[in-house]
Amino acid sequence: MNNRGIYRRYLARVIKQYRERSGVRMYAELLLTLLAVVIFSVFAVRPTFTTIIALYNEIQLKEKTIEDMDKKINALATARSILEQEAERLELLSSAVPSAPRNDRYTREVQTVAQEAGGGVLSITTNDIVLMGNSSKETPYTVTVGGNYQTLIATLNGLESLRQQILKERVDIRTEDTNTNAFNITLTVSGQLLALP
Repeated sequence: MNNRGIYRRYLARVIKQYRERSGVRMYAELLLTLLAVVIFSVFAVRPTFTTIIALYNEIQLKEKTIEDMDKKINALATARSILEQEAERLELLSSAVPSAPRNDRYTREVQTVAQEAGGGVLSITTNDIVLMGNSSKETPYTVTVGGNYQTLIATLNGLESLRQQILKERVDIRTEDTNTNAFNITLTVSGQLLALP
């Protein structure tokens, strides 16, 4: 209780000096005004600045995203123009290496090449039957052509000039008995027909 009395007297003296002296009053009002400004700036303006900084960072991030998207759009436009320029070559490529094995088309081309060279196709063996699931991208393929030496060389050159190629694993040339076969030499090419993965 004694301390309360001391504080009351001290406070009464401060209030008396505050009322009597104008310099103390002005200094106290200035100090209280500055204190109020600091408190308001900390509690009221700080969240505003925090929000402004967060929005600024978000705008910067979105501008970077827009810049990246513009780059991607330009790259896609360039890719589209290249695709349009190379469309004819892509058609050649898709016929040379189809997206799925095309054994029927290759067989017709082989028969045409052998006939144009003057030989005959004796046999064609392929494995292109798929009961379920995806077909293989490599299909075993064997063709046997009969004829004389010049015919077989022309047939082999014709096979080499086809767009779709067989990945040759083996090439055999054999002589046959002319009594049982109309051709005296046979050419057998074995390998894989390829398709895009």
